[in-house]
Amino acid sequence: MPKSIKKYIQQTSNAFELVLQQYEALIQEQVALGNLSEAAAIAKLTALKAQLSAEIPVLEPHSTHLTVNEAAKQKVLNELDALIWHPHYAVNENDVLDELVLSLSNHIHCGAAQLQTQVNEALGKAVELFQKTGEITLSQDRKVKIEVVNQVSNERCKIVLPLMLAGGQSMHYNYNLVDRILAETKCHATIFQRIPQGFLRIATNVTTAENKRAINTFIPNDSPVVNTILKGDVYKGSAFVVNNWYATAYHPICIDGRVEGIVYVGLREYLPHLNQRISNVKLLQLLENLVDVYFADSHGSSAIEQLMAFFTHTQQSIVNNPFIELGLKELTVLLKQIKEKRDIQVAHHAPQHAQPLTIVTDYIQSHLHENMTIETLAQVAHISKISLYRYFKEAYALSPIDFINHERLTRALKLMDSTKKNMQVIGQEVGFESTSYFIKLFQQRFGMTPKQYSKQMTHR
Repeated sequence: MPKSIKKYIQQTSNAFELVLQQYEALIQEQVALGNLSEAAAIAKLTALKAQLSAEIPVLEPHSTHLTVNEAAKQKVLNELDALIWHPHYAVNENDVLDELVLSLSNHIHCGAAQLQTQVNEALGKAVELFQKTGEITLSQDRKVKIEVVNQVSNERCKIVLPLMLAGGQSMHYNYNLVDRILAETKCHATIFQRIPQGFLRIATNVTTAENKRAINTFIPNDSPVVNTILKGDVYKGSAFVVNNWYATAYHPICIDGRVEGIVYVGLREYLPHLNQRISNVKLLQLLENLVDVYFADSHGSSAIEQLMAFFTHTQQSIVNNPFIELGLKELTVLLKQIKEKRDIQVAHHAPQHAQPLTIVTDYIQSHLHENMTIETLAQVAHISKISLYRYFKEAYALSPIDFINHERLTRALKLMDSTKKNMQVIGQEVGFESTSYFIKLFQQRFGMTPKQYSKQMTHR
C-alpha cells in the first residue's frame, strides 16, 4: 500500500502539471484572440494561485504563466515517505491528496465550460448572420459532381448534389460568411449541406492536417451530432471535427420543413500535444499498428470510432476523471494524424491515382535482382508492414515474400526458354542468392528441377 500511495502522489503531480498547461493555454488563447488583456491574464492566474494555495501552495505566477513550486511539491513527497512507516493508511483516507485531485478536476471542467459558453454565445451571432444572407433554397437546375471524404474513416466517394443557394447565390466554396463569423465571434465556422452519407462541408474555415480548408469532408450519419440535428434540435458540446476535438455548437438549416444543412461554430479543445513529444520508436510503431487495425475494415465500427462517438457528448459531463477523457481524446487525434500524414506522403511521392499495391509491385518488378525486405517495400509505398501483408493477401492470396519468389521464378522460366545460361547464373540474375533454394522453389512450383526442365525443352 505505501508504494501505491507514493505512485498516487507522483501521478497527481504529473496530472497537476497537465492542468497548468491546460489552464495556461486557455488564458493565452484568450489573450491572443483579444478577449483578455495581459494584465487581466496575470490577474486570473494570480487568483487561481490564491484559490489553490488554501489547499496546497504549489503554484507560483510568473508573467502570463504558472509554474510548479518544486519545494512545495517535494514537501508533499517527503510527507508521503513518512507514510511508509504507517502501512495502515490507505489512499482514500488521505483527504489532502483527494482534495487536490478533485480541485484539479474541477479546474479542467471549468476551463471546458468557459470554452463551451463562448461557443454557445457565438452560435447566436452566426445564425443571425446566416439568416441575413437571404432565402435558402436548393437549386434543381444547378448541380455539382464532387468527391467527398468521410472525416472519420477517410473513405472517398463521388456524389451529385444540388447547389445550396442563399438569396440566389451559391454557398459552395463561398467563404465570405464563415470568415465573417470567425472575425466577429473568434470561433471557426462551417456551412453544411445534407448528403445521403451525412452532412458535407460546403464552406468552412476549419482546416486539415495540411492547413487547408476542410472543404468536401463530411460528418457521417452515425455521428451523435447528426442524430441530434436530424431531430431538428441544436447540438452543443464536445465533438470530433475533421482531425481534432472541439467545443461545438450546431444549428439545423431547414428548407420546406426538412433539415438540409447546418450552421456550425467551434473552438478547439485544449489537449496536450503528445504527437510533438513522442520519440520512442516502439511507441510510434504501436500507434502505426493501431492505425492499421482502425482502418482495416472501414465498414465495421472500430474501437476508435466508438471512442469518438462516446466522447462526442453534450455539455453534461460523462466522465468523472477528466484526465481519462483527455488521454483517450488525444489517442483518437494521434491515430487520425498518423493516418492523414501517411495519406499525404503517398499523395506526394506516388504517381497520381496510384495505389500502394501498384507502387510495391512495380518496385518489385524493377528490383527482382536485388535483396528486398518487407521493411523496404513498406517504406516504398509509405504504409506499414501490416497493411502490406493485408494488401497482398487480398489481391494475390500470397505474402509479399511469396509474391516476390513467384515473380522471380516466372522470370527465371523466361530466361531458361530464351537463353543458354546455366542455373546458377539465372538464379542470381533473378535475385536468388542460394542456388539450392532456387532449385527447391522451382521444383515445388513446376514439379521438376530446373535441369529437368531444360532437358525437356531440349528434346522438343
